[in-house]
Amino acid sequence: KKRRPTTTKKKATNRDAITMNDPVHPITEAEYHNVQQLMIQFCRVPLLAEFSRPVALLHPEMMGMYTRIVKHPIDLGKVCRGIRRREYECLRDIQLDMWRIFSNCVQFHSSPANKVAVPSFLSIALHLRQYFNALWQEFMIASDPPVIAQDDERDKQQRLRMENIIKKQMLTRSQDREKRLTVSGLTIMTGKSIERAANSMRAFVESGGKVDGLDTEAVFGDDADETDDPELQVVVDNLRGLLQKLNNLVASQDEYGIDEFDKDLKKCYTDEVLENNPSLRYRIANRLNRFLGKIIVPIHEANCRGVTQSSIWGCMAAAVWARESRKKPFWPALVLGIMAPKDQKEDWHIALTKRNETRLPQKLRTQLNNGKRKAELSIKKQAQGLTEPQSFFLVEFLGTHEFTWVKESDIIENFDPFVDDPNQPRSGGDKKRSGKHAHIVGNKTYKSALEEGKWALEEFELQLQDSWGDSDGEENGEEMNYSYGILCQSDDEAEEEQAKADHLTLSLLDIDECNELLSTEGLLDFSAMARKNARKRAQEMKKRAQEMKKQQLEAAKKQKAEKVKKQKAEVSKKRQAAKTKERVLKKEQKEMEKRRKKRSRDREKALKQFAPPKNQKEEDALKAASGRRNMIIGKRDRANAVVQGYLHRASEKQEYKSLGFGGVMGIPASNVEPTGLLGMALAFRAAAGEVAMPDDTGEQVAQVTPWLALDASKKKTSKERMEILKKQVELLEAGIETVKKRTETRKRLKEDTEKELTVTGIRTQRHDLAARENPLKKKRKISIIAATPDKAPSSLTPSSDKMVISSSSSPPPPPETPAAAAAAEPVPSSSVTSPTTKESEGTVAKSPLDHLLEAAKMKEETDDN
Repeated sequence: KKRRPTTTKKKATNRDAITMNDPVHPITEAEYHNVQQLMIQFCRVPLLAEFSRPVALLHPEMMGMYTRIVKHPIDLGKVCRGIRRREYECLRDIQLDMWRIFSNCVQFHSSPANKVAVPSFLSIALHLRQYFNALWQEFMIASDPPVIAQDDERDKQQRLRMENIIKKQMLTRSQDREKRLTVSGLTIMTGKSIERAANSMRAFVESGGKVDGLDTEAVFGDDADETDDPELQVVVDNLRGLLQKLNNLVASQDEYGIDEFDKDLKKCYTDEVLENNPSLRYRIANRLNRFLGKIIVPIHEANCRGVTQSSIWGCMAAAVWARESRKKPFWPALVLGIMAPKDQKEDWHIALTKRNETRLPQKLRTQLNNGKRKAELSIKKQAQGLTEPQSFFLVEFLGTHEFTWVKESDIIENFDPFVDDPNQPRSGGDKKRSGKHAHIVGNKTYKSALEEGKWALEEFELQLQDSWGDSDGEENGEEMNYSYGILCQSDDEAEEEQAKADHLTLSLLDIDECNELLSTEGLLDFSAMARKNARKRAQEMKKRAQEMKKQQLEAAKKQKAEKVKKQKAEVSKKRQAAKTKERVLKKEQKEMEKRRKKRSRDREKALKQFAPPKNQKEEDALKAASGRRNMIIGKRDRANAVVQGYLHRASEKQEYKSLGFGGVMGIPASNVEPTGLLGMALAFRAAAGEVAMPDDTGEQVAQVTPWLALDASKKKTSKERMEILKKQVELLEAGIETVKKRTETRKRLKEDTEKELTVTGIRTQRHDLAARENPLKKKRKISIIAATPDKAPSSLTPSSDKMVISSSSSPPPPPETPAAAAAAEPVPSSSVTSPTTKESEGTVAKSPLDHLLEAAKMKEETDDN
């Protein structure tokens, strides 16, 4: 068969992961508190010797090679000091720094340029990364899924992406919890661990169902003792019963496994309770699962630790005697993987095998695939009944540190190098222990393997006895200078070394690595192909950045040109507006000057009318321009004077029909405009009590007098009726007195008004006559008096501006004056007389205006008398 060409699969990009371009929220105080608790728990691991301080201080002889391989060195002490000093702005930066510590170790010890690489450090770094991620899931992700606000500034696509990320985080945490419970479920809890669980349970119940500060809402309410829901009260009582059970276990020191604790927790909220309220049951399950998860994570880490005798820091299942085949001798070995038949298979077998296979180098893992396929094929044949059932084991031979898959028949359990050596001859005809390989007993490598096996057993026994990591607590950590409290302290040498590396800025390749760390949860692929692809991505990012920069420069240049153009247009517009404003200002100034000159001329004309005449000519001109006296200058004023005179004459004759007031006097009160003259007059009269006040319908309502409001006709006593009648008499007397005062006031006001009316009427008639006269001189035609042919006019005597015509036989008819010609009705004879002169006396006759003034003066004297 032809071999298929090997094709490299492209690594799919994880779109449902946070990137460096995503917005992050600032870290809160509750999150800082949880981060500190996380680091306290993390620093209890006894594996931090090579991560606590910078490499330049721990191994200065390796710095030349280390700086060529690792570009961004960082240590655990710097992260702890940054957390204590609140230097981090977001949680993403803390994750990246912690992942960078582990990835630097993996990169240095997997680099081909490193000739002193230690494979076990790769496994330790990967183990610490997994432990940190597990603690992050339980300490830094709340029990309930966070709700993204709809009014957030993110668009719809970004919001959906964040929701998918949250869903993926919650699902991954749930799956990892199941795996950890599968591996560590059979672990027996120690007394100290049970006591810690009891204290956590007490705090959980007292806080109303909050695991820590990230859980903002209390499931059981603020006070668990005063829960209104009876089913919730049952859950609280069950939890308190479990708390009492834990306290009893601490006192009795009975065995209690993790799987039993998990079952008891689930019974608290699922045993015939909350069946009709699945949402509340789901919330309580989330809280208790996280509560249990924070307890299991340290146990799982202790159970997954490797042994230092393994070259890959493998997590051993047992120490055994193993051989590659029947022809080879038995050798001390560590069981790192188990492949059992279906009826003997357990979940922890798969987890152990997978964990140790990931710690193997890629090249060695590929070499072992052939033996693994043979074992799987044999297991399938066993399932079909073709061969006898037996298991296969992945072992690491101590001393030589070689790896292979061996059969169950090539394994001897209960490894004890000093009691029972299978390579020594033994009586009984045991084929496995024939003693034909006894020559290797004195081999130096064999002795070294026995020593390693002894140490591996001791370390494995310690792990089994301290599955909770109690002996590796803060006391031992403080002695080894690895605890969080020690690492947070100031370290001048470490800070000085870190300051030298802080000036380095992140390149595009570094940003790509950060995105890869975020998408893979801190696991970088340092293979040659992966680094080549990373460089390609960095080059593409650099090219895109250059193109983007070029576009930004072009856009900035275009924007600058548009800005300059806009500024020029604004300057031109301002200039045009200034010119327009200047023209308008000049025009306004011209108009103001024109109006000023006109006002000046009008003022001069008005002053000339009141100025005393300088000579006879000016005096005659003033007499001729009588229509402009008393400040009656314009046509509007003359018209007003004529109208006022007409109204005055109509009021004297009491002829109102011609004024059209008939419709006004008969309109209803509701149609009268209250702000008009008629409305205000009626309002004043109604307030004075002279007319009735209209109601809402507009009709006038008769006012009820106060003395009529008192009713004395009802059935009451004589004394009460007498008091009412007295009050009525008093009110009537007060009303009569008020009427008398008002009558006197009216008489006085009437007299004053009549006086003012007389004077006003005289003034109005004077202004009317003055407005009707023509102020301009007019050439008159000389009327010829009829006479006999033999007789001529007796005399023509000019007098001032009038031509006075005299005759001895009969007086001439009065000439038509402008006022008489312009009047709408005939002027009374008593007020209009002809301006004739008497030749006998040589004087001018009085004008009608003079007659009016004399009559007014005589009336005023009469009134005064």
